[in-house]
Parts: sequence; structure tokens; C-alpha cells
Amino acid sequence: MTNNPQISRRSLIQGAAWAAPVIIASVTTPAYSASATVAIASSTYFAWAVASGQTVTPYSCAGKAQVQISQLSTQNSYLTVNNLKSTSKVTNLKGSYWLPVQSGTTFTRVANTSTCWSVPVASGKTTTYNGVVFREYTSTYTCPITVSGTSWTQPTSSNFKFVSSCQTGTTLPSRIYHYEQSATVTSASGAVATATKSNGWSNTF
Repeated sequence: MTNNPQISRRSLIQGAAWAAPVIIASVTTPAYSASATVAIASSTYFAWAVASGQTVTPYSCAGKAQVQISQLSTQNSYLTVNNLKSTSKVTNLKGSYWLPVQSGTTFTRVANTSTCWSVPVASGKTTTYNGVVFREYTSTYTCPITVSGTSWTQPTSSNFKFVSSCQTGTTLPSRIYHYEQSATVTSASGAVATATKSNGWSNTF
């Protein structure tokens, strides 16, 4: 009778070392591909007042400062997302407004104006610019967005108008304001891009 050969411990270790490696596959979302970078162009109107008949309408603060954020056709306000494809999907359209207002300031929608944009609410974020504290307020676009060409422009029928609660003083600590808009653009293949427009810190009431 022939004995089976003994398998040494060293042979087992060598066999383990030569085992086929495990290959782990990963899937990533492709970058949005377009002939030009997706971009936002816009103009939003900001105002403040301390009396009726000035730039805030309706004004309701009896001699105290009040702020208005709005899109007005009389001020050539607009918002356009450019360099799209006809199959693009635009979502998460958002506005961020940095204002020199006091803590606890709230905004309300002016009666008989569009509800497509949510009422701006404080995000809790602050930043200091030129020694003045600015508070961020955010608003999102909630109406349907249908892309039919290489750009989408917000209908004037969905222009917004919001006024702030009354400030404690007769002026604001700064005449500067800053705002940004952003949107997510998804192609038919699922590729994603984020378009952001920053309007800088050179805007003044």
C-alpha cells in the first residue's frame, strides 16, 4: 500500500500566499460633460428704508430700518441657468443672502406675490466683513423647472418679494450685502454638476 505524501505547514503557507486576490469594484458618478461650464446669471434687488414711500414696499416699521429682498421687473431682475442640454434636469435651485441685520430678524412674503421661492430663513451662519456681522438667509425654488433648450430662465410670474421684521435702529450697520445662487444640473446619463454664482461683497443698498 502506498502512503499519501505529507503536506507540510510551509506548503500550506506558500499556497495561501499565492491565492488569487479579491477585486473590489467601485462605481462613481460621472462628471457632467458639456461644451461649456454650466453657469448662473442673475440680478436680485435689495433695499432698505426707514419711512413709507421709500424703497421698501410695503413699509411697516414706524421709523425703524426694514429690509426688502425681491425680484422686480422694474429693476430688470432675472435668473438664468446657462449652457444646458435639452435633456438636462435642474434641481436644488437656492438663494443665499448675507445681510447686516440683527439677530432674530425674520422675513415674510409680501401678499399677492409668487410662492415659488420659500420665505428666506436664517441658516445660523454668520460672517464678519469690515467689522460688521452678516447673517445668512436661505431660500429655495419649489416650482417645476422644465428645460427645453440650452438655458432655463425663471419665469417673471415666479418673481419673489420679501420684507424683514423691524430693526431696533434707524439705520443698518453697513450698506453692503452679498448674495449667491446655486443649482444642481443632472444630464440624461446621470452626470452631475453644481452651478454657483457669487455676487461678491461690492453690492450696496
